[in-house]
Amino acid sequence: MKRLGLLLTGLFLVASFVSASGQTEKSMAGGQKGLIYYLAPNQMDEFQSGTTLLVQKFGKQLGYQVKALNADNKVQPQMQQLDDAIAQKPSVIILNAVDSSTIVAGVQKAKAAGIPVMVYDRFITDTPVDFSSVVGTVKMGQIAADECLKLLKAKYG
Repeated sequence: MKRLGLLLTGLFLVASFVSASGQTEKSMAGGQKGLIYYLAPNQMDEFQSGTTLLVQKFGKQLGYQVKALNADNKVQPQMQQLDDAIAQKPSVIILNAVDSSTIVAGVQKAKAAGIPVMVYDRFITDTPVDFSSVVGTVKMGQIAADECLKLLKAKYG
């Protein structure tokens, strides 16, 4: 849940940044602020599908139209989705990359077009992004294992 909270905080921060920088206008039908793309690697588990639903829900609450795309864990479709998103000139792109090294050129293309890129769930380290919301799952596993050991020692000595 903390990771989702970070995503939502990031979504709000990026939306605020975009609005403050004058990159969006209320020119869309219904007075919407603009368009947000969420590029998901897949929809194979509750985390991915739940994230997609919540990005759509909270993006809408902030006054944005949200388009969520699923790459089915395939690099080429996600690269094409990113190119297609850039062509639509969205207010922000939230990217959960299938492959964090292959997608770098697309991220750079979005940045060159003036589109903020928020990275979610998977690090992209080879190029700057506007915001990252990534949890250290290895550290989470270590903490869980340590807690299991404490509980087992407490119960069985």
